[in-house]
Amino acid sequence: MKDLVISIKEKIKKLLFIVDELKKENLILKKDVQDYKKQNESMITKINNLTQKSDLLKINQSIDSESDSNYTKKKIDYYIKEIDKCLNLINNKNV
Repeated sequence: MKDLVISIKEKIKKLLFIVDELKKENLILKKDVQDYKKQNESMITKINNLTQKSDLLKINQSIDSESDSNYTKKKIDYYIKEIDKCLNLINNKNV
């Protein structure tokens, strides 16, 4: 009976050790996830900036060549609408 109790205590100690190790690993993995989320947000921001730059370059090229003025007008209209949306949001926040 005493051996059984000792065996159970040893198994409990091992399990507690494993739990502690898993908690440590979990903390590390959570930190990694946070780091990857930050990196992902940074990459998304970069992609959005590059997309905007690309669009502006296309607009500049189309203005220069005047061959695709329809595209230019659409993009300008799009940007005007986006600016209007932003202004409305700002105005609604200040109310």
